[in-house]
Amino acid sequence: MDMKIFQTLETKQERAKYMLQQEITVKIDIVDLTPVARACIGDIHLPIVGAAGETDEQVIAKAKAWLQEAAGGEA
Repeated sequence: MDMKIFQTLETKQERAKYMLQQEITVKIDIVDLTPVARACIGDIHLPIVGAAGETDEQVIAKAKAWLQEAAGGEA
């Protein structure tokens, strides 16, 4: 993700739309000393973590849904 471009975006909707254009991946993170799958865009950790038993694909789908909602329902 190009942070220079991201920083020029003025609204939450614009930032969410831009982030939806980026590749969302999953990395292992630690929350309360428990390993969890966290959605990420590059080195940016999103506030989306997988529940017990969720696959990486499910975590990515949750992150996309969260960003789409923030974008005003637009993909």
